[in-house]
Amino acid sequence: MRFIYKGMSMKMKMVLYLGPVFIVLASAFNYTVFKYYAHQFKQTLKAEQYQLVSRMAAEVDDKLAHARDSLIKQAKAVPRSVLHNPAAAERYLASLPVMQMIFDNNFILFDSQGRLIAETAHKPSRTGTDFSYRDYYRKTIATDKPYISEPFFSSLKHRHPVVMVTAPIRDESGRIVAILGGSLDLLRDNFLGKLTRAKVGKEGYFYLFGTDRTMILHPDPGRIMKRDVPVGKNRAFDEAIMGFEGAEETTSSRGKQVLAAFKRLKTVNWILAANYPLVEVYAPVWRMEEIGWWIVGLGGVFNIVMVVWVTGRVAGPLLDLKKQVVASRRRKRTAPIEIDTDDEIHDLAVEFNALVEELRIREEKLHNTSELFQLISDSSESWVFWRSPSGEDLYVSPAAERITGYSRAELTAMPRGLEEILHPDDRPAWTSHVQDASNCCAAPLEMRIITRTGEERWISHSCRPVRDDSGAVIGIRGSNTDITERKHYEHQLQHISVHDALTGLYNRMYFEAELKRLGKGRRFPVGIVIADLDDLKKVNDTMGHSGGDELLRTVARLLAEAFRGDDSVCRIGGDEFAALLPGADEAAVAGALARVRSLMGQAGVDGGAPPGVSLGGACARSPEELEEALALADRFMYADKRERKLTRAGEKSPALQRGQRRKSVEDLSRSAEPVEAKPLTLTKMRKAKHEFSRRSKGT
Repeated sequence: MRFIYKGMSMKMKMVLYLGPVFIVLASAFNYTVFKYYAHQFKQTLKAEQYQLVSRMAAEVDDKLAHARDSLIKQAKAVPRSVLHNPAAAERYLASLPVMQMIFDNNFILFDSQGRLIAETAHKPSRTGTDFSYRDYYRKTIATDKPYISEPFFSSLKHRHPVVMVTAPIRDESGRIVAILGGSLDLLRDNFLGKLTRAKVGKEGYFYLFGTDRTMILHPDPGRIMKRDVPVGKNRAFDEAIMGFEGAEETTSSRGKQVLAAFKRLKTVNWILAANYPLVEVYAPVWRMEEIGWWIVGLGGVFNIVMVVWVTGRVAGPLLDLKKQVVASRRRKRTAPIEIDTDDEIHDLAVEFNALVEELRIREEKLHNTSELFQLISDSSESWVFWRSPSGEDLYVSPAAERITGYSRAELTAMPRGLEEILHPDDRPAWTSHVQDASNCCAAPLEMRIITRTGEERWISHSCRPVRDDSGAVIGIRGSNTDITERKHYEHQLQHISVHDALTGLYNRMYFEAELKRLGKGRRFPVGIVIADLDDLKKVNDTMGHSGGDELLRTVARLLAEAFRGDDSVCRIGGDEFAALLPGADEAAVAGALARVRSLMGQAGVDGGAPPGVSLGGACARSPEELEEALALADRFMYADKRERKLTRAGEKSPALQRGQRRKSVEDLSRSAEPVEAKPLTLTKMRKAKHEFSRRSKGT
């Protein structure tokens, strides 16, 4: 091992020591986190899949029950006179368009013996045809009740699979004298047929089957009315027939890995199922795993860079001392070394600095004359130049070297001149500027250059043509002024204009501008959270304004920590804060409120109690709801403040507490009226905004 590290620098040794350690630890952490979140994600997907199938099953149950109940009601209204007159019966059935819409295959009237009296679907008439062999007729007679049949092939010409619904028609004594029936075509666009076209994700689908393994509905019409799922071929399918309801991973009868969900219907003994391919279901999980390994790899690179940087900082004094000695040996001038340690390197540096200072004084005396001359030539802070019409720099002042880091010889030797050190983003503007040597703008052109050290600096370029007596351009003279410091101050002023000086958060002016900008955008929903600091005046009175300021800074820091990176957290009043959450729905707003409460509950100022903050949140689904959501969040915050006051009032009598709690809940209920319940008019929006502004300024 010692042989391996022999001759290596300190930085390389640190990289070889710490690099593998980081990669191993990061890989283990990534694997553990991925497995945990993958498991949680799968459980959530299973629950959502089962809920989806349950909702669809409930919808099918409701529509089957509606069809059955409609038939029962119609059976009671059938005139007894038509039972012995097929022509009249046919006219009667034809006069019921609603029933024909429900039962899109056929609407039929049978006598008590199962013979057909009249129907709506078949021409010519099949009056007298005996259908007593059908299972739906036998079950209706046997049970003396309405019946929904198992699927069977229709006797009509199309021979489609259908489901028959029957309802007995009784005389005054309750005896069955006829049967009213309606059939649903499983291949048509009715509520059953639509199931086969419904999608789960991109490739998932629904299907319906019976406990006898008969496929009732399926996106593949060729599988309907078949029992083509052998026992053991699909484990989840077999479990559903045995009574299982829920969602689990399985292999379909066609060999595909799917997330299957099952729900048994209530009106009939059928099972609704949904298959969702695992390739589509778990694509986000696999993507997260891939990103995790990318992070490990990039983190390894970052770790190496940081090790090199830290090692450089640790070994900096020794390296600086080495460079100083080398420079001194070569008779070059160096700056004094500053060492913050109390070891031998510090003592050696002090002695060496004294030697360097003596040499510097001697050298300074020798060059006084040349320095005085140089001072005069460098008196101009701007980089002055003279350029020929062809673009060649004829003269460059000494200030150019201070601004760019390049010597005058290097600058004049550059083939493209100033363009070679321009920032890439500013080159198009420069190209347009110099297309014609005589086309010099009166206004300065501000642009960036890249210095020799890689530093980015701003310059203000101005020039004008120099002409001879004939008016021909013989050159261009101008200057480049370093405005980097001015740009820095402009940036600081811009920052100050939209930030609160005490807390560092965005101020009210930024909040109102961002609210208007979001109202014109398309990134909805938008969440709004209002937070109001409780008892700030009491803190100012007891601890002084410095204590109040510290409390405000603590609350601001916790609020900034609780929200996402692209959320805007603002101080909009003395003790009131607001946050705008683009793309956040009600669940995201609730999560943000929970994080704020959690952080506030864990924090304290100078070891004291956690800061009390009243919170309110709302969500706007469209630009029209934005102002009302703001007012609603404000009302929720005041409701929360009232509730918190009740909670703190522990010394009051139980009866008084109950009365105040009941009043607070009633106030909260009135304040929490849903946004959708009252469409917001322009007048209400203005009132809501005025109320919010008045309360914010009042605080």
